[in-house]
Amino acid sequence: MFCTSCGNPIPDGQYTCSVCGAFVGSAQPEQPQMQYNQPQQYGQPQQYGQPQQYGQPQQYGQYQPNDIYQNLMNQPNTYQQTSYSVSKLHEPGMGWFKFIIWVQLFLNAILNVRTGIMACTGAQYDVDGYGNAADLVYRFYENLKIIDTAYGVAAIMLAVFAILVRFRLSGFKKNGPMSYLILLGANIVIPLIYAFFASEEIGATMGEVLEGSEASIIGCVILLIVNIFYFKNRKHMFTN
Repeated sequence: MFCTSCGNPIPDGQYTCSVCGAFVGSAQPEQPQMQYNQPQQYGQPQQYGQPQQYGQPQQYGQYQPNDIYQNLMNQPNTYQQTSYSVSKLHEPGMGWFKFIIWVQLFLNAILNVRTGIMACTGAQYDVDGYGNAADLVYRFYENLKIIDTAYGVAAIMLAVFAILVRFRLSGFKKNGPMSYLILLGANIVIPLIYAFFASEEIGATMGEVLEGSEASIIGCVILLIVNIFYFKNRKHMFTN
């Protein structure tokens, strides 16, 4: 039989355990005691198959469903960010645009104001400081003063329009590029119209009337051609 206290075997007929000294009472073999104490010696449930040691569901579950879902959800954003960075790398340069709004348009306005004042006052006819040269010219060509005044007013209006175009471009307005191209075209057409009427009045050629202004007109023609293609590639930027 076995000791009911420590489980050690006790010879038949012995009433006390030789190991722990516990009184066992009857000398009858107690098989139920052996069966009762066996679970304490064999296969303790807490040691076998602990869910935290085998295949820990929290670690597996946290990685596979959540991470895969997040990766799938984040893939479109990653693609958009990559596409955006690539588009930024291929974004057309804006150095020429800054030159237009900070230099060229202001210079255009200043030159047109100067031209307008000279045309309205007849100062372009003053030679070697003779202040009455315009009066002498207008005595011979009565309609020339009207032509000059109209041209002067148009030049001043172009100066005002140049400042307006400058703010349209800097604000990325939809009509900004088109307004700028119209300004360049007007800087070409208006002097030619003036040269036509003035040459008819004084009996000279248009080239003689435009003498000294050819470079400005040719420059506007070049700017017009260049900027047609320049702003065509940047149309998507002007959306306001």
